[in-house]
Amino acid sequence: MSEVLVDVETVAGPLLTPRGDLMITRILERDGVWEPAETKFLQQVLRTGYTFVDVGAHVGYFSVLAARSVGPTGTVLAFEPEARNFELLQRNLDRNGCTQARAFPYAAHAHEGFMSLVLHEENRGAHHLVALGETENVVQCVRLDDVLPARVDVVKIDVQGYDHDVVAGLTNTISRNPHLIIITELSRGELLRRGIDAAHVLGGYHDLGCTLSIFDRYGHLRPTPVATLIDLHHQQTLPADVSIVLTFDMGSASTSEEDYCPRPAVGVERHESADGVIIYEPVTDRAHHLNHTAALVFDFCSGNNNVRQITTLLQEAFDLTDRPDAEVAECLVQLGRLGLITLNQSASR
Repeated sequence: MSEVLVDVETVAGPLLTPRGDLMITRILERDGVWEPAETKFLQQVLRTGYTFVDVGAHVGYFSVLAARSVGPTGTVLAFEPEARNFELLQRNLDRNGCTQARAFPYAAHAHEGFMSLVLHEENRGAHHLVALGETENVVQCVRLDDVLPARVDVVKIDVQGYDHDVVAGLTNTISRNPHLIIITELSRGELLRRGIDAAHVLGGYHDLGCTLSIFDRYGHLRPTPVATLIDLHHQQTLPADVSIVLTFDMGSASTSEEDYCPRPAVGVERHESADGVIIYEPVTDRAHHLNHTAALVFDFCSGNNNVRQITTLLQEAFDLTDRPDAEVAECLVQLGRLGLITLNQSASR
């Protein structure tokens, strides 16, 4: 007997979703948007010709959304191991004319092989992997490094506590793509179920040499130190399921100066001091002292200046002969790692 479907209008496009899903289907029916911050972010960063990888694609909301952004010259690769979700994924890609998208009926993991899948009928996005033999639903796992093309721009992962395992299978992809963006989910409940400490997961991401960020409500990135993320997670200040974005070139002026306009992180307070400024974070109750140079860079991060413009403003402020590109880049890295600035996409892009 075929399941009852609902035809829902979303910001991505019309999607067929299962009527029995009381989570994603109901939210899409009500709002037309799933995960608004991630939606806004992807609409901002995806460009014509990009390659987007959707791991845990469900019925294709983000795959269809991405296909519209990357255009016919781009590529969308969607991975969804559950058979009914996979069928709807294919149908939704077809009905939205996503000819640049390919769907694969596999789970992604650190190693290839087979695992079992636990199904959640009332939330079809909450299926999760378990050891082979624990359920009758057997799925094939692939290591993404073995199946992805050389160029990848953005990877979105949402696989219920196995996101870090997927990232572990992306080491070659990361090394080949210095501007890669990876969106993961940190799931408190799923990690507890597996007996995995979130600090281990976040520390592993940090060891990759990337910057860790969370979203603000506008879909902009707020770079946040790993120690702060661990503290917020253990204090349960972060949502039980929170997106953690891994970026590998945020501090590079050569790659981001035209692309992003840094701005103060949401909620930070600026206070003058005798030898610079004090930036206070109410969320974490932490204060950071900035010397005069760092304070000027912070002030220039208004959301309207890109990195090149900030460098020019600092050069003019100190009447420098040479442009302080390296100094500004390093300062932005440090401000980002402290979580004091976030990246706002330049309107010129």
